[in-house]
Amino acid sequence: MGTNERASYNLTMNIQQLEQKYKELTAPPNFVNLFKDYNEFREWCNSGSVEDLKHTLCEFEKHEEVYEYCAIILEVIEDKGI
Repeated sequence: MGTNERASYNLTMNIQQLEQKYKELTAPPNFVNLFKDYNEFREWCNSGSVEDLKHTLCEFEKHEEVYEYCAIILEVIEDKGI
């Protein structure tokens, strides 16, 4: 493997590692740890559009350990009148 091939391989591996880390950090069970409590999460939800919240809900529903957060997302969607 030549120098350019090694550099390209290393860059590809670094991008893949970065993508994996991003997926881990943004997975709902990890993401909710960014908030100090349910109220702070609710405030964050209120800053999003209904469309954003629906997409967020779809991702959260894949993880039963964040069920309480799904309920909050649904409440915020309802509060926004949809």
